[in-house]
Amino acid sequence: MTKYTYIRPNTLEDIVEELAKIIEHKRYDKLNYLLSDIEWLQKDDFELFDKNEFYDLMFDKGLF
Repeated sequence: MTKYTYIRPNTLEDIVEELAKIIEHKRYDKLNYLLSDIEWLQKDDFELFDKNEFYDLMFDKGLF
């Protein structure tokens, strides 16, 4: 069994991929419900942040 490495997701697509990896690695059946809800939001083009908001936050924190 391979060790799961967590990577902080930035988009819904990243979240879906990370949850799928966790479910596969740990066999958390309850996460399947969360994954299907997030995939539903993704199909409706729901975004957690405005596309430029990440850059605005990074500018505010002095990361650029």
